[in-house]
Amino acid sequence: MIRGILGDAIKAAPICMTLFSGHVVADAEFDCVMDPAEVVRLATSSGGIIASMEAERGSEVRAGQPVAHLSSQVEEASLKVLETRAANLTAINAQRARLRYLEARLERLRSLNARGLGTLDELQEIEAEAEASRNLLMQSEIEREIAGQELARAKIALETLVLRSPIDGLVTEKARAVGEYLHPESHVVTIVGMDPLHVETFLPVMMYGRIAEGDVASVRPAAPVEGEYQAEVIVVDKVFDVSGGSFGVRLSLSNPDNELPAGHRCVVEFVLKAPG
Repeated sequence: MIRGILGDAIKAAPICMTLFSGHVVADAEFDCVMDPAEVVRLATSSGGIIASMEAERGSEVRAGQPVAHLSSQVEEASLKVLETRAANLTAINAQRARLRYLEARLERLRSLNARGLGTLDELQEIEAEAEASRNLLMQSEIEREIAGQELARAKIALETLVLRSPIDGLVTEKARAVGEYLHPESHVVTIVGMDPLHVETFLPVMMYGRIAEGDVASVRPAAPVEGEYQAEVIVVDKVFDVSGGSFGVRLSLSNPDNELPAGHRCVVEFVLKAPG
């Protein structure tokens, strides 16, 4: 679409040649469009009922800021159960106490057996009970570790029900409302990144090699926006458009206070040394 808008302007773009310090310098102007650097349609990996919305169309949001919450009563109840289970040390403490008792009894029987006062059968029986108690203690500790892992997973699942903005930007669309069901394949809001803006333009093939990443150009937005701004070339396409005889160039235009609008026409001026 941008190529169609700018295509005719490429053929008519003026190039003014001036002489400066013995070198030929070209001032080339081309039509351009200022677009958002990022467009995010915020969605979720799991569906759910929208419980609340914290942003409206036109709202400025920061990265990490909650934009919407999905219904989470079931997940919160499950989380409390898992917190109780993960904090429960009853089984572990009971097995530790029994193991201490068996190990103390085993020590006494070994001492008696060494003096010929105990029976071998009783000693072997206590040794078997102590070994079984160790295994039960290990099993209880593993079960508690698993409960902790399940708790961590439940916290992550609960966090996924909070939809947060991944970028600093501006909400341009509110696609769903409170009480609606949000399907996994649908989005709740659209957020655009306004700083920086991407300036998109197309240049004739004859200028290829005279524009490089890191070059600085002047950008003048169309009326009613006034002013001239500096932008840096960040992309020079290496694939030409055969039908239009052009190649794309993208510039990054700083817009810290969101003063410049996105989706607006502009003119970009490159100052280049002529080849040779």
